[in-house]
Amino acid sequence: MNNTKKALIITAIVLNFLSVGLEIFYVVRYFMLPQNERVAIFYAVFDILQIVAYLICNGLLIYSIARNGAFFRSRYGYYMTAVVLAMILNLFSVSSILLIVTLFLSDIVWVNPDKEEKTIVVEEEKSVKNKEKEIERLRKLKEEGKITELEYQEELMKLL
Repeated sequence: MNNTKKALIITAIVLNFLSVGLEIFYVVRYFMLPQNERVAIFYAVFDILQIVAYLICNGLLIYSIARNGAFFRSRYGYYMTAVVLAMILNLFSVSSILLIVTLFLSDIVWVNPDKEEKTIVVEEEKSVKNKEKEIERLRKLKEEGKITELEYQEELMKLL
């Protein structure tokens, strides 16, 4: 998962939590009103259902990007469910728009410099170890008298 997609999803999660706070405010405000000023209870129940839906949506989004997005592909169903749920809750909210944008971003990281650097270092270490083994082999051959000092020096220069 690339960092842009992950950042947009995290932003959508934060915005959804802000929406949860706003819905909680509406529910508390509803019950704080005097009985004669309250509108139908339906609105409070609807706000409570929205709170639950936002929390489910956030849970699915968090689960889909857990472990730095390592399992994003295998948990893609959770992500898509969260996107659909966010669109149902409020199609034109900022969090829904961000999640829709993430659908069109590639989730494949094309270049990962850390891995490339590690690969280069490992290859260099292997090369050094191979050279050390070869020098040791040449030294043994020289000590056994199978090659001359001049041949030993020539082979050594080729390696270095």
